[in-house]
Amino acid sequence: MLLCLTRRADEAYRNEMPWLRVAQLDWGADLEQFRPGRRDGRFFFACGKTNRDYSPVLQAAESIPAPIHLVVHSAYLQGKDIASNVHVGHGSPDGMTDRGISYPELISRYYHHAIALLIPLKPIQDDTAGMTNLLEAMACGLPVIMTKSGALDLNLDQAGVGLYVEPGDENGWQMACNWILEHPDQARQMGDRGRKLVENHFNTQRLGSDLAIHFRRLLGDSFRRVDAK
Repeated sequence: MLLCLTRRADEAYRNEMPWLRVAQLDWGADLEQFRPGRRDGRFFFACGKTNRDYSPVLQAAESIPAPIHLVVHSAYLQGKDIASNVHVGHGSPDGMTDRGISYPELISRYYHHAIALLIPLKPIQDDTAGMTNLLEAMACGLPVIMTKSGALDLNLDQAGVGLYVEPGDENGWQMACNWILEHPDQARQMGDRGRKLVENHFNTQRLGSDLAIHFRRLLGDSFRRVDAK
């Protein structure tokens, strides 16, 4: 059995390998570890390195009247100019591991005090990069601004949990960040809806329950085959 994180992957395997048992399984965030903090709106922040493109955010930064914290090693910024309101730090010292900051510190210092989470991605349509980051922010009650991705099943517009920006769109990042700053009540409502979605479905409890169901089915089939012999 192959478990897929997206419907797109599920459909692709079913079409290419119709003999393979495939099931779609939504990812989840830990509700106890990731929970809303003060949400006092001190800064925008972004973290993560897989298929990230920080260039348009850096280009837009001077036109965004708020601090931006990039929790990533500077090597991933590819020598780009850093505006005075951008703080880069807490990334891993060697640029290849995640030893630079622990999850408890990431949550307490950033998720709990951010205006919104930024997820700038490269335009790779079949990649699920950013999904874990997205669910973490939703669990913490933060609105999300994210590069539009064709691979994730959760649609920010439809769910009302954040704003999309087109790949590489500097003006889009500026407009989205400024909209969040100018509409604090709507931004908080986005965060509240995100938390509710995680509580209702996108959480590790539901993920574990679904995994147990699939494993029971798989083991049941194995035992039946043994009995048949």
